[in-house]
Amino acid sequence: MVIVIRVIYYPGCSLRNSYPEFEKSALEVCKKLDIELEEIPEWNCCGVNFSLSDNIMRHLGAVRTLIDAQEELSSTAGNEITTLCSMCYNVLKRTNIALKTEQDTRENVNDYIDDAPNYKGNLEVSHFLQLLRDKIGFDTIFDKITNPLSDLKIAPYYGCALLRPEDVAVDKRESPTIIEEFIRAIGATSVDYPYKMECCGNYHAAFRKEIVEIRSKAIVESAVSAGADLIISPCPLCTYNLGLGVENLGKDVPVLFFTQVLAMALEVDSYLSPEREELVLKNLQGS
Repeated sequence: MVIVIRVIYYPGCSLRNSYPEFEKSALEVCKKLDIELEEIPEWNCCGVNFSLSDNIMRHLGAVRTLIDAQEELSSTAGNEITTLCSMCYNVLKRTNIALKTEQDTRENVNDYIDDAPNYKGNLEVSHFLQLLRDKIGFDTIFDKITNPLSDLKIAPYYGCALLRPEDVAVDKRESPTIIEEFIRAIGATSVDYPYKMECCGNYHAAFRKEIVEIRSKAIVESAVSAGADLIISPCPLCTYNLGLGVENLGKDVPVLFFTQVLAMALEVDSYLSPEREELVLKNLQGS
């Protein structure tokens, strides 16, 4: 008997506008792993651009998403909302914690949003990596792969949003292993390197690009020096910034989303560009 795991799903803006391969490869993976993602209808931006502000604005986009997810609970097993984007996860998780633990914040936000039901605080927010680890299990994934990527040395890149601040961290903040465990589950070798949790420069890419170029180059150089064939990331913005690092370093090392390498291991469409696929295949063939 096949047990299908149903989870409320929030796509976020970056996946739909800039990195559709992230979401498309994830949806292909879900079919193989018996996961059903129930997308929130008519969702809006999580409000990441306001996430550092100190007023009510930093919660509005996220709480509307949580309210929409709350209204979907009647047709969904469980009380979990998951997302692929690290930044979306971070914003939704922090807002959810604030609304659950700070009564004044919850009341102010609910009063401000007068065109929707009050948020009850009955949801849990997860990143898709957590869903794979905690609901499916990396051992189960290992048993399901049909194309183990045993010739690939993969560098995990965490960035900031999955681990900071501590109350939203998907793993131990100073010594995470969730991406390394994921890499081993697809049959590949995880490459350890000192820059895997360093900030890539984040939104400095928009107005201080030179900062991002310096930081991302150092990250990529660290991974390549440790023997990595490619780098995987759970974050659209980090992936873009690391791409700048690859350009500045002059190395042909692919930066992929973690769902794309999982799709390869499960032999479903990874939505790799022809150029990226050629690079990965070269490494798989040991050339």
